Amino acid sequence: MMQHVLLTSFVLALAAPGVCNAQDTAFVTTMMEERGRLYAAYVSCSDLAAARVLSKGEVEACAVAYLHLKLSFLETVSPESYATMTNADRASASRRGYAAFRAWQIGQDMPASAAPEIE
Repeated sequence: MMQHVLLTSFVLALAAPGVCNAQDTAFVTTMMEERGRLYAAYVSCSDLAAARVLSKGEVEACAVAYLHLKLSFLETVSPESYATMTNADRASASRRGYAAFRAWQIGQDMPASAAPEIE
């Protein structure tokens, strides 16, 4: 239950406008922290799904977190621009984001089963 509350709170926080400002000098640090939170949510979702069947709300929250994680690796695709893309462009962005995510995950030596704590 606690994981669900943390996950839902995390996903709701993603919807807050103005989280990252490209003009901010701390943009890179902010993106790395955001990516860490997204990765933690992704791993929490994976672990929770391995333990039991997720509720519809949990599935939706996990899908949003995973999409945002993949998009965090694409400099030219934001969640807002992704929403306006054609199906073919979304599929391409999703594949590119996944490939970049996996390369990062392997480079960080972070297996899917080793989740950092969500604060």
